[in-house]
Amino acid sequence: MTVDVIILVIGRNAKKEGEMPDIFKALATIMAWILWISGLVMGFSTLTMGIISGDLYNPAKAPPMAYPALFAVAGFYAILAVVVMRLRQKME
Repeated sequence: MTVDVIILVIGRNAKKEGEMPDIFKALATIMAWILWISGLVMGFSTLTMGIISGDLYNPAKAPPMAYPALFAVAGFYAILAVVVMRLRQKME
């Protein structure tokens, strides 16, 4: 009995066969914003940490490999956010 009601509600709310439900668009938007903000926070915190500790702008010694790795992860987050937003645009 309840399965029939659920199928009826799903069938009534379905727009077209090829169109994604609106919840996926909202989730993609939320994920893109989370990735974008995480990338910005990670990039700026790595830059701030490197400046305060004196590792980035000290010509006497090479900076540790942690800084380029953290910048690469921050850049990957930003690129992934752009990819998610492009996929969200294609859902429409």
